[in-house]
Amino acid sequence: MTSPIVEFIVTGDEVMRGTIADTNTQFTSQRLYPLGLTLRRTTVVGDRGEDIRRALLETSVRADFCVVSGGLGRPPTT
Repeated sequence: MTSPIVEFIVTGDEVMRGTIADTNTQFTSQRLYPLGLTLRRTTVVGDRGEDIRRALLETSVRADFCVVSGGLGRPPTT
């Protein structure tokens, strides 16, 4: 029996700019591993709805489970 494919999507312009580091992938991976689950891929996208939608669609074709993390930064100022 093969283990399920797990992928991670991180959303946020602040992550893409390097203002905030993605520490959630490491945290999640460390908790999945003892459960017999291995994170296969992490995808990072900005805050554009179309980019997030596309990442979700692409991941849904490959993975059995998808973990999504976002909302890590401050809202944009106008």
